[in-house]
Amino acid sequence: MLLFRLILLFVVGYLVLRIYRLMGERRLEAERRKLRGEDMVQCRVCNTHVPRASACEHDGKWYCSTRHRDQDN
Repeated sequence: MLLFRLILLFVVGYLVLRIYRLMGERRLEAERRKLRGEDMVQCRVCNTHVPRASACEHDGKWYCSTRHRDQDN
């Protein structure tokens, strides 16, 4: 009976340790994603750098706004 309790205690401790490490790895990955930032592109008209997600693209050229995109064409 004592051996069974020791084995059970070891298994529970191992599972707790694995869960703790897994949560720590996820937390670190979230921190790395925050630090990575966004890709930036340069406007062809005014040379301003803007995030790629909010920039306008036309024929492989990047613009900070639709006004600059229309102005360059």
